Amino acid sequence: MDGRQRRPQTLGLQKSDGTRDDGDNGKDIGLHADNADPQGIWSDGTTMWVGDSTDTKLYAYKLSLEVGETDHRDSNKDVSLAGRASGISDPTGM
Repeated sequence: MDGRQRRPQTLGLQKSDGTRDDGDNGKDIGLHADNADPQGIWSDGTTMWVGDSTDTKLYAYKLSLEVGETDHRDSNKDVSLAGRASGISDPTGM
């Protein structure tokens, strides 16, 4: 453990006027506990990546769940930025 206090975080959707419908609650995506310092977001329309500058990693989340699925995490699509030849180690502004 690195000593950081990890607290659950959730990304939620809202309308352009800032309001939310009760039906939108199912679209909230709980962030993984290790994604404690979210810094930037990007999506290809199917997967959403949320950067974490402390972990130098992009955490992947499914935008839609199949019937019976309850977890948006898609760790098979995570991207580690540590040790990349490109020198990119901070996803801020992604």
